[in-house]
Amino acid sequence: MKVYLLMHKNVPVAIMSLNDTFERIEKISTKSMNAEYGPFLGNITIENMNRWWKNRMIPGARANLQEVLANAGCQTSGEYLAKNLALSLTDTYWIRPIEMDVTWEDVNLFTHLYDHQLKIHNENSYHEGSSLNGQMRKYWERISADPIQNYLIKQSEISEGQQNINETFAGLLHQKQGKVPDTEYVVYEPIQEGGYCTGSRCSAFTSEDVELVYATDVVYSQKERNEESVYEMFLHICTEQGLRVENSRSFMEYLLMTDFILANQDRHMNNFGLLRDTETLQILGFAPIYDTGNSMYWNTSRILKPYDLLSESMTGFTKKSAENLRYIRNRELIDLDKLPTKEETIVFYQKYGMSASRAEMVAENYQKKRELFEEYQEGKDFSLYLEKLAGRERA
Repeated sequence: MKVYLLMHKNVPVAIMSLNDTFERIEKISTKSMNAEYGPFLGNITIENMNRWWKNRMIPGARANLQEVLANAGCQTSGEYLAKNLALSLTDTYWIRPIEMDVTWEDVNLFTHLYDHQLKIHNENSYHEGSSLNGQMRKYWERISADPIQNYLIKQSEISEGQQNINETFAGLLHQKQGKVPDTEYVVYEPIQEGGYCTGSRCSAFTSEDVELVYATDVVYSQKERNEESVYEMFLHICTEQGLRVENSRSFMEYLLMTDFILANQDRHMNNFGLLRDTETLQILGFAPIYDTGNSMYWNTSRILKPYDLLSESMTGFTKKSAENLRYIRNRELIDLDKLPTKEETIVFYQKYGMSASRAEMVAENYQKKRELFEEYQEGKDFSLYLEKLAGRERA
């Protein structure tokens, strides 16, 4: 086993031992350490830390993973992550080999030009992308060194690059809606080559001073409460961390309703979270809305019926699209008149290289979902059982 110090900047948080494949933490100790600086708002357990380590690794589903590992001389994502000291541009955690005499200032990606210039030991450069999770190809790019500007580049190779276009379309929807209290969103800029969308670019919302705390960390910071849902537990912990409950509810309800309209299938607990001051550990508010690529019927090529639209599989608080609406208290947070129209949607997707037939399919399904949401705003509560039983179709 290889032994490391888990660090938060220059603060030692825990001693951790990784197994031979670097894919699992076998032992962890916070004795004489500063556990309060740790992930999960300081609730360091072996189960939590293995969640943290797994979430930090590049997933096996990443298209170019084997190429990345081969180029780095690594066998597993865990080995690649450990070789790069688990450095990230979303927070200030890293791991230090117990025998290594090195400081945060030596390895800080936020201040170093990370384009393979960080050489500390064994003449190896630390790669800024070793902790980028998610299935799409992605990497960091530094546009400016003074002031520092980091941009995340994401590339989709399926459905005519639709995942990247979806990110931009979500930004259009949020822009047209205006501002809900404590609600911001990431602006994605499409990258086009030869008239087609080959990727997207967005500015980082984290820095050496402000880091992202995933909702996973928030939820697992305390023991599960049997008397309340994970959703309500998340909101309660946000309140305990100093956020105003009414603003937290507005943010989450806006997020869930726009995800419903956009048919977002991927709002898992690492796709939203909070921002925290890296020095004081004070929670500053919600992170801007990000990662809406797996939406807008990206993985289908047909017009869907109402039951299919309502029962789409997703990750998050529930497993079906319509089920998230049960958490909503204020249905009027969304202005229906300010949502993009079907015609705007067709023009938007074709603008970024999507074929006319696919753009029409996407827009037609979006329009049907928009009509379902209008029914919801008028007071209808959806029952998947009754929808399936009725088998009704709308024109």
